[in-house]
Formats: sequence, structure tokens, C-alpha cells
Amino acid sequence: MECNETDIVFSFIAQWLDPHSQLLKQYLLTYHVNTSEVEMNDLKTRRKFLKRTKLPPTLDQNDFVKGSTIVLFSRQLKLVDYADIATRQLLQEKEERMTILVTPSLYDSIGDIVMRFESEDCVLVDMKSIHFSPSIEDVNEAIQLLPGMELKDLCSS
Repeated sequence: MECNETDIVFSFIAQWLDPHSQLLKQYLLTYHVNTSEVEMNDLKTRRKFLKRTKLPPTLDQNDFVKGSTIVLFSRQLKLVDYADIATRQLLQEKEERMTILVTPSLYDSIGDIVMRFESEDCVLVDMKSIHFSPSIEDVNEAIQLLPGMELKDLCSS
């Protein structure tokens, strides 16, 4: 198929763990926004892995975010990076990271909290559960798991 000049194309480096060989394989995943089509090329062998085909109805443009995991034709693919500068420029400005701490009193409402973010068109890419003990050493250790966070960020309201 020909790619016209108005076709918006997102390219990602995607990883897939082959369950048979237990090898982590990398692919160039290309998503054609206007036609809702995807294709994949094996980065190691430089061979076409998936010819250009329609995107399954379970996926849409909002699923293509760096760091997210998508299921494409029964394969769980992690989008680990942008594959080109154009995709980086188009999507990085929309990329926003935040860390939210939920107190134990709200654990029963975690489903409602996640639904609230999804209703505001936020894409949840990664979620971690950390148990804090009263020890400051545990707090400092937990901070290491939260990129870009400092103790003052956790202590401020």
C-alpha cells in the first residue's frame, strides 16, 4: 500500500518475550493513524513480521503510548521507546508522568480511583504498590522506586 503525505505514522520499538525460546525479541511497530493499520518488522533479522493490516477493534490510537503494553494478535508487546524523531515530537508533548500515593484508608476504593482517571482520558501505563513502614530507611528505599521523586515531594501536601 502506498503511504500518502497526509498519513500520520507512529513508530515504536516494541518488545515481545517469545514463550518458546524465552528470548526477548525487538520489533519496529508502525501504526498508521489515518487508516488504523499496523505493521511490524523484526529488528534483528530485518524481516517483515506482520504485514500492514487493520488494527484489531480492541485497540485504538490512545493505546499507543511509550511504556504501555498492548496485546496485538495474541502477542503481548511492550512499547519501550519511540522509533523515530517524528513520533517522539508528536507524542512526547502529550506524555505526562505523575505519582499518586493512596493511603491505606482508600485501598477499598482503588478501582474507583482508576476509573476516575480513565474517565478523564488519562492512560494508565504503570502502577506499583508499595507498603511503607514507619522506618525512614524504608521510605528512602521506596523513593528509589519512584523516578524523579524526592522525600520533600512525598512530605508536601
